[in-house]
Amino acid sequence: MTSVETSKRETPARRWSATQLAIGAGVLVLLGVRVITAIHLGHVAISGDVDRFYHLALAHGRPGKDYSVEYPIGTLAVFKVLGVVAHSRGHFGHAVVLLAFLTDLAIVAALYIGWGAVAALFYFVVVTPMIHLLDVRLDLLSTLVVVVAFIALRRAKETESGLALAAACALKLWAAPLVLVAAAAARSWRQVIIGAAALGAAVLVVWLAISGTDGPIEVLTFRHAKGWEIETIPGLVMVARHVGHVTTEQGALRVGVVSAFWRVALWVIGLPLALWASVRGGRTQRIGVAWIASVGVMMLTATLLSPQFIVWLLPAAAIAWVEGDRLIAVVVALCAPLTGLEMHSFGGVIHGDPYYVTLVAARNALLVAAVVLSFVEIARAVRATTPVAA
Repeated sequence: MTSVETSKRETPARRWSATQLAIGAGVLVLLGVRVITAIHLGHVAISGDVDRFYHLALAHGRPGKDYSVEYPIGTLAVFKVLGVVAHSRGHFGHAVVLLAFLTDLAIVAALYIGWGAVAALFYFVVVTPMIHLLDVRLDLLSTLVVVVAFIALRRAKETESGLALAAACALKLWAAPLVLVAAAAARSWRQVIIGAAALGAAVLVVWLAISGTDGPIEVLTFRHAKGWEIETIPGLVMVARHVGHVTTEQGALRVGVVSAFWRVALWVIGLPLALWASVRGGRTQRIGVAWIASVGVMMLTATLLSPQFIVWLLPAAAIAWVEGDRLIAVVVALCAPLTGLEMHSFGGVIHGDPYYVTLVAARNALLVAAVVLSFVEIARAVRATTPVAA
C-alpha cells in the first residue's frame, strides 16, 4: 500500500477527530459562559423577580387568602423549600441561580439521553444567549420535567409520562396542552391520561384545600391583571405608538386594558387551535412540532408574554431538528438571541425605543412564523397518513 493511499484513508478519521475536538472546545466555552454568568449574577441583588420569589418564600398564612400568588402550588412549594434552605435574601438569590444552573445542564443531559448528542448540543448552543435571563427565574424547572415526561413516553412508560406532565403543570400551567400531545402519541392514551389525571387531581385537591378557588383563579388571571404585557403583540404596538402609559401591574409591565371581549376572543381562538395541534400533532409522532404548535399558540393568545417564556419551546426545537423539521427548529432558535439582546436594556422596550421595539417585534414575528409552520407541517402529515378511499 502506497503512502498516498494510506494518507487518503487516514484523512476522514483525522477530519472527524478535528470536528470532535472543535465541538468539545465549543462545549467547554459555552459551559464556561454558564459558570461565569452564574458567578456574575451572584446574589442577584437587583432582580425584582427574585425579590418576589423571596417574599413568597417567607409569606405566612394561606396563599390566595392571606397573600396573593401568581404561581401554581408546585412552584410556590419550591420557593418555600428554598426559603428554608437559604436564611437571607442573598443566600436565597444564590440558591435560585444554582438551581437554574443545574436545571439547565439537566435539560442538556435529558435531551442527550432521549434524542442524542445533536439534540443536546442544539439546545445547549441555542439557549446560551438567554442564560443571564433564565438563571434568575425558575422556568427551566418545568421545562426539564416536560423533557423527562417525553423521554418516558419514548420508552413506552405512558403512566410515568402522564405523572411527569401533571407535575410540570403543578409548576407552570403552560405544560397542560402537552398532556394531550403525549396521549395522542402514546400506544395507550388511557395510561397517559390516567397518570396525569391522578396526580393532577391530587395536586388540585391540595391546592383548593389550602387556597380555595382564589389560588387557581389568581394564577389564571395573573392576580387579576387588567393590561396587556408590553411584549405581547397588542402591548408592543401600543408601546411603539406611545399609546397609554406603561405601568407595573401585579409584577409585570403592562399597558392599556384588556377588554372582556378580547379576553373571551383569545380563549375562543387559542384553545381550539391548541387542542387541534395537540391531538393531531401527537398522532403524527412529531413531538417537536406538536409541542411548538400547541404551546406556541397559547403563548401568542395570552395577555402575558414574558421574555423567559421562549425557553419553553427551545427543547422542542432541538427535538424538531432531529425529527427532520429543521426550518421550524431554526425559526424557534432565532427567538433566543433576539430575546437575549432585548433583555440587555429592557428600559428601551418600556420607553418605545425603535431599536428595542424592533427586536421584540422580530422575535414575535418569528414566534408567529414557527407556530404557523408547525400547524402547516401537522396538517401535511395528517393528510399524508389519512387513507384514501378506493
